[in-house]
Order: sequence, then structure tokens, then C-alpha cells
Amino acid sequence: MSARHTPGPWAVSPDHIFRNQGDIFEIHWSDIGECVSECVHGSANARLIAAAPDLLFALQRLVDNVDGGEFISITRIEEARAAIAKATGGAT
Repeated sequence: MSARHTPGPWAVSPDHIFRNQGDIFEIHWSDIGECVSECVHGSANARLIAAAPDLLFALQRLVDNVDGGEFISITRIEEARAAIAKATGGAT
């Protein structure tokens, strides 16, 4: 399965812009600083969007294990937990 999106990792820009609508964040492709999204309203939304590639990766790996008839390994669970923590801004 090939990605049709800017590959991860993505990160919330630490230099968010303040506008009348509240906090506006940018999402950047961490490896080169390319802007993936320049107008995300709210830090929770920004974290979720920034975690999207990690969430997709973790889910694909979990499904690959299940489709292959394997038990889900601790490594796959840890990947999923890390992606959830990135999306929610805390530990799972």
C-alpha cells in the first residue's frame, strides 16, 4: 500500500499564529519543514492532524498482523499507543 499523502513524521509548528478565531496552528513535515496544513484551528485538532501518518501506520501494521493470522505483538500495541499519545497530547 503506497501513501498518496506527504509522508510522516508530521509536527505541530511551535510558532503558531494568533488570530481573532483563537489559536491557529501549522502542520509541518518534520523531515524538511514542508507545510502540510497552514490553518488548523485549535491545538487538539493540530495534534490529531499531526499524528495522522503515525495513526495510519499503526493501524496498517495491526491489520497486517490480524490479516496474516498472527497475534498482535507488543511492538504493534506500543506503536498504536505512541500514535494515540501523539494525537491526544498525553500518555495512553
